[in-house]
Amino acid sequence: MYLAVRGQNVGSTQILTDYCLRRVLIGLRRFAGRVGQVTVRLKDVNGPRGGIDKRCQLLVDVADVGQLVFEAVHSDLFRAIDLAVDRAKHGVAREVKRLGRHRGMARRSGESPSIGHAD
Repeated sequence: MYLAVRGQNVGSTQILTDYCLRRVLIGLRRFAGRVGQVTVRLKDVNGPRGGIDKRCQLLVDVADVGQLVFEAVHSDLFRAIDLAVDRAKHGVAREVKRLGRHRGMARRSGESPSIGHAD
């Protein structure tokens, strides 16, 4: 899994970057074989004016699914990261499960039907 953290107007610090990396790795570790790249975009929309404007966006590349986007906004950037990672964890799980069901159905529909014997 390749991780990239990008920040805009957030005063990107090493502590913030480390927190992002740790949260994403822990949150998506069970999908490590399916997730190729995760890009974390952090942004303080209003800058010094404050407010509920800290945004965390996760772009997650999942094999056989494509790119999934998850976003959270909160007044605390660390909390926005937590919310976005939780959304990503559940969203990736949902897509992987859906993909598994879809593949299983395709495999079963290609099989020839069994013929029962009449007694």
